[in-house]
Amino acid sequence: MTKETHRLRHVALHRMLDELVADFLRHGVRFDLNKPMAPCPLPSNTTVADLMAWSHQQTIEPAHDEVDDATQLTFAGQVQHA
Repeated sequence: MTKETHRLRHVALHRMLDELVADFLRHGVRFDLNKPMAPCPLPSNTTVADLMAWSHQQTIEPAHDEVDDATQLTFAGQVQHA
C-alpha cells in the first residue's frame, strides 16, 4: 500500500466515523421528561465502548429513522439523496 493510498483510506474511514458518531448522537441522546433523573447518554458522559456497543447493536437490529432513508453518506463521503 502506498502512502497516498493509506492516507486516502484513512480519509474514507474518518468520514464514515463522522457519520457513525452523528448517527449515534442522533439516536442515542434521548431525554425522557417522565424520568428527568435517568442517565442521558450525552457526549460528556459517553465512552468509545458505548459507541462501539451501540454500533454493534445496530448491526443486529438497526433503529429505523426516516432521515437515514432520505440522506445518507456514501463510502466516498458524498451525500446521496434517496
